[in-house]
Amino acid sequence: MRIAVIGMGWAGRRHVEAIRELGPEVCVACVADSDAEHLARTADELGVAGRFTDYRSVLDDSTVDAVSICTPHSLHHTIALDAASAGKHILCEKPLALTVDDGRVMLRAANQHGVKLYVAESAAYTDEALCLRALLAGDSAVGSPVFAKLFHGFHTNRYGYPGRREWLGRTDLGGTGTWMLHGIHLVGQARFVLGEVRSVYMVERRTEAFETQEVEGSVCGTLVMESSVPLFVVQSCENRMPANTGGWTVFGNKGTLRASGEGIEIFDADGTMIETGQGVESRGRIPEPPDQYSPFAREIAAFRRFVDGSEGPTDGMSELRSLAVIEAGYDSIQTGLPIVLAERYPDLFQPTES
Repeated sequence: MRIAVIGMGWAGRRHVEAIRELGPEVCVACVADSDAEHLARTADELGVAGRFTDYRSVLDDSTVDAVSICTPHSLHHTIALDAASAGKHILCEKPLALTVDDGRVMLRAANQHGVKLYVAESAAYTDEALCLRALLAGDSAVGSPVFAKLFHGFHTNRYGYPGRREWLGRTDLGGTGTWMLHGIHLVGQARFVLGEVRSVYMVERRTEAFETQEVEGSVCGTLVMESSVPLFVVQSCENRMPANTGGWTVFGNKGTLRASGEGIEIFDADGTMIETGQGVESRGRIPEPPDQYSPFAREIAAFRRFVDGSEGPTDGMSELRSLAVIEAGYDSIQTGLPIVLAERYPDLFQPTES
């Protein structure tokens, strides 16, 4: 598969590097970016000969099988429609689109033109996510989950990004607040680990020190999963959540599981640690990562298999549901009410059987 990477910012560079992790099955056909100076410098650094300042030139290239869309989020919709019309398979960085309606249009276009649409949601391909999913399946290490929490944060008084990434925090340039930009990682990973979401209830918190008025400071609330497990979620740009205060904690009827970037810990019903793993010594219950690839390489490998007919965890429909959870979260913040997803998005979520 020959992939053209469109947008050579942080994500585009990661995609080029990830494609090269995978060896001969996929390769970088060319790269594109509207900033000619940045494109030339980055393509030289990465050793990519094919480069274009207009992504439409990529779509006219018959040797290109697929595109990886790594542009500002507001451009995903238009580029995906053009790529589908040109018969190119599509790997789109998260979020799929800025609205569920735009995402629906993208999926319809891909189906209409007979191409595959996949989403680069790296949070579903991390060692942590893969191990958590395995640990909570079947005869779970902690028994049946009673409730869980998933917290992520960083600290700033002024939400924003420098240089070429400035658009990420500016709504006038197609950027978003932290719930869309970072929270969608939490939602995508939560759905991968615990299954589908039934309802969403979120509130916004902004302290006096948080200067940026255009976007949310912290979003906190509850996702009730289809399994009836309540998942307490926090996405904040006002607190870094040091040590083990962030990340995952799953409270089961036989024990507790805690996971952070530093590893996974399992505690028995009495609160005694019985195992640690993922970077620390493990007694065998915690699974090893399936390979040495980065999460970005894993998602591209999954895209390659998806194009060939296999199922994948972050296909377009799956991540349209993740986007719906984010959108429902914003609706909940505005209305002060929980949002039942099957009522708000009946084409995406099945109603719970009584």
